[in-house]
Amino acid sequence: MKKHFLIALILIPVLSGLAIAASLQARPKPIAGTKPQVHQVVSQKVEIIKGLPVKRLPGSIIPIDGLDDLIAKSDLIVIGKTYKFVAEARSIIGRDHEGFIATAVSEVAFKVSKVFKGDPTLKEIRLGQQAAVVQENGKSYIRVFDEYTPLEPVKKYVLFLRKGIGTGEGLYFPTGVMYGKYNVDGGDAREDAAFDDPTFKAIKKAVKNRFKE
Repeated sequence: MKKHFLIALILIPVLSGLAIAASLQARPKPIAGTKPQVHQVVSQKVEIIKGLPVKRLPGSIIPIDGLDDLIAKSDLIVIGKTYKFVAEARSIIGRDHEGFIATAVSEVAFKVSKVFKGDPTLKEIRLGQQAAVVQENGKSYIRVFDEYTPLEPVKKYVLFLRKGIGTGEGLYFPTGVMYGKYNVDGGDAREDAAFDDPTFKAIKKAVKNRFKE
């Protein structure tokens, strides 16, 4: 009995060691000089808008907590259209002390058909967008803030706006960038596809019901 007990004690760690070794061998070994990658997906798709490549830059925005919060944080709320795409707009480029692009916004005229908050006599405003055509090394591209999408010409939008400062002084910019503009005639499919956010979708639904001409 003691003999069988001793054999068992010897075999258990040996078998356990073999099982561990086998499991380690079954796992793929990382290539030398690299780290294992977990759920990493690299998109090879190049975004193109109106024939121009798009470069998106991440950034921080004013947090928006629903429609009432958006209204409170906006200086002006209007519905209307623009007749120029960002590629036809005036680009306003700000550079740092080394000459590198620090800010890039564009200006278009926005025709106002109704004012919901602000000066009721407004018929047109200078709209600033966090998107602009820039040139570097002889090549043009659209520089865009995060998941913002430029307004499509002749499509109808409800805009929640704040007065610009600095480079954008004199312009009105969408409040919270992506949260400040809503296409309400179904003509801008890119808007929903680019910014898949539940808060945005909830606000957009409420905007369509509440803000009408």
